[in-house]
Amino acid sequence: GYLEQLLLMQGLNNKMAKGVAREILDELRRCCEEPFFKWITGNDFQWSASELGIESMAEKNVITSGVIDRVVFDGKKYWIVDYKTHQPGTNETKGDFIERMKGKFKPQLVEYRRLLASAKGISDHHIHTVIYLTHIPTWIEV
Repeated sequence: GYLEQLLLMQGLNNKMAKGVAREILDELRRCCEEPFFKWITGNDFQWSASELGIESMAEKNVITSGVIDRVVFDGKKYWIVDYKTHQPGTNETKGDFIERMKGKFKPQLVEYRRLLASAKGISDHHIHTVIYLTHIPTWIEV
């Protein structure tokens, strides 16, 4: 299929391209069955964006920027979602994996919250930040 062709163009051999394509599609199917993923990728929002480029002046003469995977406004609050395709380590429990991901990516989501609050002229208390772990599929608010 198309995904296999893209993987072949990236230098994977036939056997590896088929296996990786199957893994990617299986992961995507699992995500599409998960309720939060269905909700956040839907279009029942007053406002939504994917791959939202955003920037703000954090301090005098310093501009920070980012690209937010998904942002929605549900009528009351904004939701920032950062998709992560990371996988747990060999002997890592699901709980330990989630904690590691929260620790690793919380600073990024704090910055995204600040950028969106600045761009929209709102308090950051009106913004939820979520890491969506596609491999297990689950969402964690940070």
